[in-house]
Amino acid sequence: MRIEPAELYFVPPESRIQPLAAAPRRRRRVICSLATGAHRRLMAVSSPTLVAYARRWRWDVVLSTEHLAADRPPSWSKVRLLLELLASYETVLWVDADALFVDLGRDILGEAPEGRDVYLVEHPQPEPGAPIVPNAGVLLLRRRPYTLDLLHRIWAMTEFIDHNWWENAAFLVVLGHSLDAPWPLVEDTADRAHFGFLDLAWNSVPDLCEAEHPMIRHHARADDRSFETRLAGMTADLERLLTSGPGSPTR
Repeated sequence: MRIEPAELYFVPPESRIQPLAAAPRRRRRVICSLATGAHRRLMAVSSPTLVAYARRWRWDVVLSTEHLAADRPPSWSKVRLLLELLASYETVLWVDADALFVDLGRDILGEAPEGRDVYLVEHPQPEPGAPIVPNAGVLLLRRRPYTLDLLHRIWAMTEFIDHNWWENAAFLVVLGHSLDAPWPLVEDTADRAHFGFLDLAWNSVPDLCEAEHPMIRHHARADDRSFETRLAGMTADLERLLTSGPGSPTR
């Protein structure tokens, strides 16, 4: 299994690299991530796993440290990058900078039938009877009129520019969820017919909502989890992947 050192992916600010690309775009699908400021340290750890997964399943990779959302928090740059890449690629897989592949053995496209335009994971909550809540930390999008319209609508939801969940809050509202805890589904919106939901393994959050055999572990921010703790957890995951077989889970 070929995985380069994380140091190679400590991308300078306001830069973009494409460490893996077919020419000319023969693969027609790309994995992308974006980080600014200190979060570049997280992406440096996650990126080697994105590239390893892309090599195995024939994706391109784009990594950005650009602030593409003027006058908005950096998280909104995600929407601009997705729109830009969908102009060139038929399928785009977004992975948050604090999430990394820990198992390379399953093809995500085999679990995302063509009938839906956008795929993400819903997270169960620990409280009995609590609703499951969509999380946009891992997104698979297909280039279709609906998807482009959705991203433009998400961008236009300016009431969430400074929300604690930024664009993820907009995704929840589009999918009919309340933004008041415990974030229940309050409306069966027309958008839901365009969304598919991936197995929890594709966005497994340590110590919060974990899959038994995760593909992607998402070291998401939390009140009781410092930046350095998240970085250490990601580094440990990367080290386990380096010593495991290419299709073997790290835990």
